Amino acid sequence: MEIYLNSNISKPKGTVSVKFSIGFGNNIFQYCFARILAEHHGCFFEHPYLPGFEFTEKKNSEYNNSLKRVYINQQKYITGIYSKYLKDKNPNLNYKLHGFFEDYTIYQPYLKKIRDWFPKVEKRKSNDLVIHLRLQNRLIQLSHYLNLIEPKSYEKIINQFNFDQLHIITDLEKWEKYNYLDILKIKKDVFLGPNPGAKLVKTKDSVDYINSLISALSKYNPIVHCSKSKTIRNTGGLRGGFMEAFDLLRSFDQIIIQNSTFSWWAAVLGNASKVAVYHSWKPSRKSNCPNLGKTNYRGWYSWGSDHDLLSNRPQNSKYNKFDWDKFKKRARIIRFVLKPFRFILNNFGSWSTKQYK
Repeated sequence: MEIYLNSNISKPKGTVSVKFSIGFGNNIFQYCFARILAEHHGCFFEHPYLPGFEFTEKKNSEYNNSLKRVYINQQKYITGIYSKYLKDKNPNLNYKLHGFFEDYTIYQPYLKKIRDWFPKVEKRKSNDLVIHLRLQNRLIQLSHYLNLIEPKSYEKIINQFNFDQLHIITDLEKWEKYNYLDILKIKKDVFLGPNPGAKLVKTKDSVDYINSLISALSKYNPIVHCSKSKTIRNTGGLRGGFMEAFDLLRSFDQIIIQNSTFSWWAAVLGNASKVAVYHSWKPSRKSNCPNLGKTNYRGWYSWGSDHDLLSNRPQNSKYNKFDWDKFKKRARIIRFVLKPFRFILNNFGSWSTKQYK
C-alpha cells in the first residue's frame, strides 16, 4: 500500500469503466451516466466503441489496479437509486459500471452538457410532427406484441398536436399492406438475432395489427420513412443506416414516442420543444419498471393508459395463459444449442456484428 506523507504529492487518479449491452439507445444511457460519473469524481473515463457517433473505444493507459474498485451494477428501477454515486466526490477509486441506468432524473441537471457531447443536427423550420414506430421485432415477439398500442390511441394523441405534416419514422421495410410472407421474413431476422428462442405470436395477429395501424394512420396522409437496410445481427433489431433515422428524428421539434430508448434519446439530444412519451415504459411490468414514460423535461408530457394496449383485445386473451417460467427454460436451451453456430456467423459470416457502425 502506498502512503502519501507529503500533501503536495497527488494521489493516484481512478477510472470509470463502463460495459455496453445490446441496443443503441441503451449504449447512450450507459455512455452518458459513466461520463457524468467520471466528470463528477474527476476520474479518467474509458468506454467501448459507441457506434453511430463514431466515438472510438477509449482506454486509460494510466489505469491503476491498486485502487479500490466500486461496482455499480444493474439495480431495481427505482427513481434516484443511482444518485448516491453522484454525491461525495472520490477520485481515488476505480468505478466499474454494468447496467442500463434508465432514470430520467439522473440526466436532468446535465442536459445542456450532454447535448454538447454529441454532434448537432440542423433543426427543421417547419411545424411538422413525427411519430417513431419501432415495430420490426415487436410485431412478432409476444413480450413486445402485447405492449403495442391500439391504432385509435395513436389517432387520439396525434389530434392533440397542431402540425402541418405528419411524418412516420419506422424500422419496417415498407408501409403498405402486409401478408404472411412479410411476417415470416421478420421472424427469420429475429431467429438470427440475439433472442432466437423468443416466444412468437401467431402470424395472423401480426398481420392484422400492422395492417390496421397502416389503415388508421393513412387518413393523415403521412410521409413515411422506412428502412430498406438489412437488420444488423445481434443488435436487438437495429438496421444498417440507423443513424439516418436517428438524426432525422432529432431534427423534428414535435415528437411522439412509445417505449424506445432510440427515440427517447433522439428527442433529448434534438432538444424538441414538445414531446409526448407513452406513460408506461414497460407496461407488462407492474413493478420494477423504468420511469422514462414519466419524463418531465421542459416540453415533455406523458400520454395514454394501459387501456390503450393491444393486450386488451379479447382475441389476445389466449396469450395470458402462457407459462413464462417454462418458456424461459426452453429459450435458454435453444440459445445454448445455437451458441456455436451463432459464434461462427457473428464473427465470420456476411452479417457479422462488425456491421454495427
